[in-house]
Order: sequence, then structure tokens, then C-alpha cells
Amino acid sequence: MTPFFSIIIPTRNRAGLLQYALASAANQDFTDYEIVVSDNNSVDTTRAVIEAAMASSSRVKYFNPGADLSMCDNWENALAKSSGDYVMLLCDDDVLPRGALSHIHKLVTALPAEILVWRYGSYCFEDFPDENERQRFTFPYTSGQCFEIASQAIIGALLKFDWSVNALVPKMLNCAVSRRAIDDCRRRTGNFFQPPYPDFSATGQLLATNPSYHLIDLPLYVSGASGLSNAAFIMNRKRVFDDYLSLYGRDLLAGVPYPMRYLCTSYFHAGWRLLRQIYPEVFHGEIDLTAYLRAAFKELTLFEDHEDVSAEFTQVGGYLREVSGSDEIFEQLQREHDIDRSKTLSDRRLPPGLKDRMWLMARRNPGLYRTLAKLRGHRVTEASYYGVRTILAAANILEKYLAKSTRSAQPLTLVQIDSLDGLKATPAFGGGAQ
Repeated sequence: MTPFFSIIIPTRNRAGLLQYALASAANQDFTDYEIVVSDNNSVDTTRAVIEAAMASSSRVKYFNPGADLSMCDNWENALAKSSGDYVMLLCDDDVLPRGALSHIHKLVTALPAEILVWRYGSYCFEDFPDENERQRFTFPYTSGQCFEIASQAIIGALLKFDWSVNALVPKMLNCAVSRRAIDDCRRRTGNFFQPPYPDFSATGQLLATNPSYHLIDLPLYVSGASGLSNAAFIMNRKRVFDDYLSLYGRDLLAGVPYPMRYLCTSYFHAGWRLLRQIYPEVFHGEIDLTAYLRAAFKELTLFEDHEDVSAEFTQVGGYLREVSGSDEIFEQLQREHDIDRSKTLSDRRLPPGLKDRMWLMARRNPGLYRTLAKLRGHRVTEASYYGVRTILAAANILEKYLAKSTRSAQPLTLVQIDSLDGLKATPAFGGGAQ
């Protein structure tokens, strides 16, 4: 009998993280689902972790291709082995709160929805490079509203490299997608997950083949970040890029104008170029090259505290000169960045006064933090917990928030979003204040 949900978990050499993802997937109060794990030829204890999970749950299925696959191919392998009516992807460093599947099932059947996207909380494992963020769990305060978002509005934003929509688009790791919607894409492209990045190719394919999709403004999973996950690649990005690219065996930036080998922005550019070739009737807008290079400049600023990026800044400046015919845009970006950076450095030099120390202490107490924030005129948009020992403990905190939020939710009504301006005006975009 076909299960309603397939939770697919691609993994590679992250057994210590995978154990939490598997435990959360198996510990749901919904019963009609399977868990499909595709182990990308791991050499650590991944197989033992999965076999232990299989011993305690008949839902867990294990597959190993016996060879090193690219990320796209491993995600595709997991998808090919699944059979559910709806597919969800759970990264091996993420977890689901108990009750997530039950709530998602109610929503996709009530709407009904071919694609349902949700929000998420963020957790930093104890090995996260930034010591101040370790064992910290945050999640957005949300409205519980449900939105139907026009795909074309999102496509327009992506072609302009507007990352403000990043958390609200269907990337498979934050949504449930019907088998029918996936098969519609496969008929056009063969494999559903296309390079360079499988999550963003899934976004583009789903937007191209569906005029709209649904978003529930509730955090329904916890996104983990550790020293082993992509979230920490800011510390060693070139090695991470080289490892990632080596599994493809070809130049993923071939044909991309103004390529930057070690910037994600260039690979997004490659992805949108591919989608414009496959779906010209939908991705008919031009890729904004100035916006692309602005985004590349901004991405570079993330690394300057960790490595020398001066040569890459010079490269971006040269590219902007070619595109615009002058140095004006690059010089403006430099001025804005210098101002922002001087403010940050000035803040670092200021000795913390009594109020500042109270503020920092309060951030470890969500109730006190909200109170002080309101007194200081801040708009509180997220809950923040420190000293959360495990990501499963974070999932338990989120479960309690969801139980309260779903109980108090109004009868399900749809808010139609037809433009990017309309999306930015929603609670889902700005976060619900508490």
C-alpha cells in the first residue's frame, strides 16, 4: 500500500547528526509514512546508525549506491526509492517536531495543496564554529496564516537575486510536494534534482510548473547548523567548494558570464540560466547582471574576517565596470560596506555598560527578553533560547509552541499573494511580533 508521506533523507559521513534526524522522523504521531535514507557511500558509522533505526522502526528503509555520488544524484536516488503520495526531504542535520506530519497532513488535504511550504527554527550544535551561537535555538513568531503565492512573483525576484524570499520558496527541505507535481517536472527534465544545487533547482522547477503554491506561516522543522554542515562553510569555503564540485566531474559554471568559482551566487546564476533554457515560457525575464554582481559583492563581505578576499573584490569590481561602463556602482558598494563595517567595529570597541550586560543576559531568558525588548521599543519577531543541549530538545520546545499556536489558530482561510510587494507586507515575510 502506498504511504501518504515519504520522508527522504540523503546523507554522507555525518552519522552523529543523522541519528537525531532519524529519531525525529520516526517519533511522529502520524502513522501513514515511510523514511527513505540514501547513504552516499559513507565511510563513518552511518550504516550502523541507520541499522539501529531500522531495528526500532519498520518505516526506515536504507539504500547505498556503493559509489560516490554528487549531491544532486544522491537526492535523486533517495527520491527514486520513495513511493509516497507526498514527498518531504529532511536534511541529515535537521529534525521534525513531534506532530509535524499530522499538522502537514491536515493542511495538504484541507486546502488541498500540491506544494505546501512552511517556516523553520534554527539550532547551532555544540561544534558550531561561532562559540557564542553554540546550543542556541531560535524560531520566528508566526501568524498561523496560510497564503497562496503566485509563482511568477517569486521567479521575478530570483532573477534579480533578491534573497529576501529565500526562506519562503519550495526547496524540498521545507515543504511537502505531491508526487504528481514532481512527475510533471520529471517529464520535462528527466531528473528532478538538477545541478548545481538540488534544493534551488527544485525551487525553480516547482515554480515553473505550478502557477502558485501554498505557504503556512508556522515553523514545522528545526534547521541544524554544525561544524560539519554547509552552514559552517564560511570558515573554509574553498575546501568545501572543491569537495562539492569534485563529485560532478565537470565545470558547473560553463557559459556563466562573470563567474566566481568560490561564490554560491555564481552557481545560482548557473541554475537560473539552466531553468531559462528548460522553461523559457516561464523564466522569460532577463537575468539582472548588475544585481548578480551586487549579490556577489555582498556574499564576499561574509568571508573577509576569515580570509583575504581582496583579489575577488577586485575581480567583482572589474566585472561591474564591464557591465555598467564605469566604477560608480562598485565604489558605491564599497562606501556602503565601509560605513556598515565601521559601525560594527565601533560597536565591538564599546565596553558593555550595565544596560548592555542586562540586555545580553536577558537574551538567554525568552520572557525577560520580550519584556525588555518592548520597553526599548524593539519589535520582537523571534524566540531565542540558549543552552539547549540537543537539537531534539529544540524540537521539543518547538512542539510546545506549535501546540499552542495550532490550538488558537482561526479557521483556515487563504490569503492570496500576487506580487512581491504583497508578499513583503505579510506576517510570513516580516515575522509576527509578540
